[in-house]
Amino acid sequence: MNPWGADGAMKQKVALIREALQREVTLRFAYTSNNRMTTDREVEPMTLLLKGAAWYLYAYCPLRRDFRVFRLSRMTQVVVTDHPFERREHASLEEKDLEQMWNSGSRTVTMVLRFAPEARARVEEFFGMEEGQTGEDGYLTVVQTYPEDEWVYGFLLSFGDKVEILEPERLRVLIRDRAERICKMYGK
Repeated sequence: MNPWGADGAMKQKVALIREALQREVTLRFAYTSNNRMTTDREVEPMTLLLKGAAWYLYAYCPLRRDFRVFRLSRMTQVVVTDHPFERREHASLEEKDLEQMWNSGSRTVTMVLRFAPEARARVEEFFGMEEGQTGEDGYLTVVQTYPEDEWVYGFLLSFGDKVEILEPERLRVLIRDRAERICKMYGK
């Protein structure tokens, strides 16, 4: 699979990961975590994953001595090595296990979001048709938990005035303050 709409750098990363998977050799790259710490990694790639609109690499990481999930957009300087490896036994990729890996090492936030009817198609596309409850006014309320990082802030801001954060209050204030800074930057 090619990441749809991906830029050249992302396509190149996917191509290198595919090569490493086919040849069963390790990948080396610099990885920036949620808390902006960058480490050099050499991993044994298992598979590519697509979650929401983001691509991830599921791999065994000798540095952490465990399986890890790496977001491709946080990987730089990707190199296919000549270091072969034997595929390790690992648990099946159960959704709950992957969620723990995605969320490990980062603070999560459970959000109660209220979306305007005009955002319904995008909300259903992203969260799924089953998620959320529709009120009599047509607004859709969704409860979701995500790692709290710059991605989630940008995601919420991308809905503009079509989403209201009902909970938690702390996140509501954070997004309001960012929106005010954006308004100031553009001269209101």
